[in-house]
Amino acid sequence: MEIKKTFLAVFFGTLFLFSVHPVFAQESTLAQLQTDLVSPWLVTIKGQARTLILRITAAKHRNDEAFALDATYGFIDGRQDAVEAEVMQTAKERKLRFNTQSGNRYAVTQTPSGLFEGTYTGSKGNTKEVSMERLSEDELKQRMASYQAGRTAKIIVEPGSDVPKECAAFSGRWTGSWPVYGQTWLWVVEVAANCVAKCMSWTTSAVPNRFQSCDIKNNVLMREKPDGMEYYELRGDELWARYVYTGGQNGAVFRKLTPGEK
Repeated sequence: MEIKKTFLAVFFGTLFLFSVHPVFAQESTLAQLQTDLVSPWLVTIKGQARTLILRITAAKHRNDEAFALDATYGFIDGRQDAVEAEVMQTAKERKLRFNTQSGNRYAVTQTPSGLFEGTYTGSKGNTKEVSMERLSEDELKQRMASYQAGRTAKIIVEPGSDVPKECAAFSGRWTGSWPVYGQTWLWVVEVAANCVAKCMSWTTSAVPNRFQSCDIKNNVLMREKPDGMEYYELRGDELWARYVYTGGQNGAVFRKLTPGEK
């Protein structure tokens, strides 16, 4: 009997504590949101092939039901920018909304399976179905590697038999580090029979979103820049690079990347 009285006293005392001090309930909800939401999320827009990632890094209390989220959003292999995001938590459901800097809006509701499903509304008012799936950091790395390998395989065209071997040898992805400037990636995605290549130097390992024509002459690929010229000389399995610009020059050695390597 005494044990029963003690249990009831603790139970009603705790209930009274939470009713008098709702901040305890809010902190409990916030802690749960941190556990459930802080993670990378794979965002899939129906009809769009390129993979997007929403990365939630923190949740902050806003009012009784709404919590602000610190989050970034962008393509899995590109830059990810800060977005305005919040989650609404009630006893019955959890809704998440975020808006991008370009004016795209996302409104999703969490399902019993843990997925978020809802609607994407573009800046021009067009709507599409959208879903969000939570990923672990290891799963994200695997997705990134698989995605990068797939895009690379599609974008790099194997040189034809009519392309001189000394020009075909430039085909592929290369990377090297310039003094002061740091690491860059040289993409040579296509080489024609006349030794004119389609290439681009990029500051990340992501697939570039544009390319330019680059001539290859005497084992040297030349890439024009607004303020100078880059020269990549093929020496064995390396590219010896020079960047000549007004007032000086810079140099680096590039190595060829294997398929799937960053």
